[in-house]
Amino acid sequence: MAVHQEDRLRNMGMLFSEPDSQMKLAAGLGRHWPDARGVFVGDAPGMLVWCNEEDHVRFFARQQGVDLKQLFARLVKALASVEEAGRAAGHEYCCSKRLGYLTADPVRLGCSLKATVSLKLPLLGSSVDVPELCHSLELQCSDGGAAASGLWHVHSSDCLAISEVDILNITMQGCKRLVALEQRLENGEPIFDALPGLGSELLPGILPESSCPRRMPDISTCKSVVAACLRSDSGLYTRLRTLKTSGSVGLGRCIRGAMDKRSSGATLSTGLVAGDEECLDTFKELFDAVLARLPSLASLPSTASSTPLEATESHCSWVRADLRRNVAGIKLASCCNREERREVERLLVKALTSDGVSSIPGQYLALSYSQSCPLCMGGVSLEEQSSLRLNGTLFAEPRDIAAIDAGVGRDWPDARGAVKLPGAGAVAWINESDHLLLRSRMSGADLSAAFKHAQGLADGIETVLKADGRSFAKHQQFGFVSLDALHLGSGLQLTAALRLPKLSACTTYPQICARLGLTEIWRDGLTEVSCYPAPSLAAEDMLERARQNIGVLVQLEKRLAEGADLDEELAALGLTA
Repeated sequence: MAVHQEDRLRNMGMLFSEPDSQMKLAAGLGRHWPDARGVFVGDAPGMLVWCNEEDHVRFFARQQGVDLKQLFARLVKALASVEEAGRAAGHEYCCSKRLGYLTADPVRLGCSLKATVSLKLPLLGSSVDVPELCHSLELQCSDGGAAASGLWHVHSSDCLAISEVDILNITMQGCKRLVALEQRLENGEPIFDALPGLGSELLPGILPESSCPRRMPDISTCKSVVAACLRSDSGLYTRLRTLKTSGSVGLGRCIRGAMDKRSSGATLSTGLVAGDEECLDTFKELFDAVLARLPSLASLPSTASSTPLEATESHCSWVRADLRRNVAGIKLASCCNREERREVERLLVKALTSDGVSSIPGQYLALSYSQSCPLCMGGVSLEEQSSLRLNGTLFAEPRDIAAIDAGVGRDWPDARGAVKLPGAGAVAWINESDHLLLRSRMSGADLSAAFKHAQGLADGIETVLKADGRSFAKHQQFGFVSLDALHLGSGLQLTAALRLPKLSACTTYPQICARLGLTEIWRDGLTEVSCYPAPSLAAEDMLERARQNIGVLVQLEKRLAEGADLDEELAALGLTA
């Protein structure tokens, strides 16, 4: 072809380009380019075949409209015609009885079919996490200029150990579900009751709600901490599976999220949740095993710099203290019913909007469509909710599959919202996951002030609760009760947003953070550094270690800015350059 013909076909999406990734080039997919490569364009519109792009042949069938079955029939006809001609010449498609059709990339093994439908979902795209929603429907998606037009390309995710018919059915049913949700939004109707795990029922198929089966489900590929504990001691499951609390919370409700192979299994996600306070005693053996595996806040080596964070204000944009609390005597988010959740909202809104917590009462902002609180019936508007989420005042529906499995999202968004408190960037989230999450954010580097402000709010709220005969749930051994075992103890997490352009570019930066007991996220040009949760530490001890260890990062940044190397500092941390 002439160059202008290639450009035209590429612009139409009908022709491939040379491989441009290091992985593909290293695999040898670009050798002898462009020899023996091209595209067959059929007389009928929307049918083409790539030759030697990655696999020997790759068939495409495209058409306008929604008749996916008709499109697949066209594709099958083309495949059969080529296969018949190949057999006449003594060749056939490469196929394995165990794996199906063989491909250059193992991800396409099996039936090697990918079905894609382009949908316009402008309202749904602005209301929920569409990729996560597609994931729950066993689909994947990418946006095609979604910000401007709401166009999403939705496609099947698996092709190994699944038939072509199943792929088409899953794709069609999933797209039908997405369109139905978009239509509900067009009519001004809430959609959360139709989303997986956000209605009144738990997601099916992980573990039964009533009792655990005699045989432990296969968790060989599950990545949570509790899954690792159960794998290392299979007797744990056997000993605990029939136990229940007086509130009828069994082991299954505590470990459902750990059993889902779709869970991301983040480093600090335990997979173990408490349905009520008694779970900490009934399943104490499992909680002990999980906490023993959690990384602890590393103590600062004596040879490293110990300048506290407050002395490094020029490198710190803001600090934040988060405190998690749950009301005693009421089931936690994974197991509470609608009435219990509304009682939590009533108690906390009453406390936070009274003058007993703050000199100026807070303002309650219920999530859109929430009908549970007279102070904000129907919740804020969708536009206001979107804006409040962007500035961190309001929270979104749960997106982690483990949290959805655990039941955290049931009856969403009923009895959920936030109280915006005056001063110090303070906000209180109600029924997000724990009953209460207090967040105090301050400009500068004074982490102690942020902690004291959050702790003062918690103390004030508990004082008001006690007037109603309530208090925060606290366990004699594990400290303040939290939904996820990760946050037992003080329920405290501390974060600082740092400017670390030189240090964050170092290859050893992740190892340095891990050695200091810190996690880091790059966001909006800043490195947000948070201390590991530490169930065994008192809040004051955790604060002191966080101040010192975060301060070390800033000292290392200063050393690099001065042109010095970090060999000595890394050696003091037990690391090598």
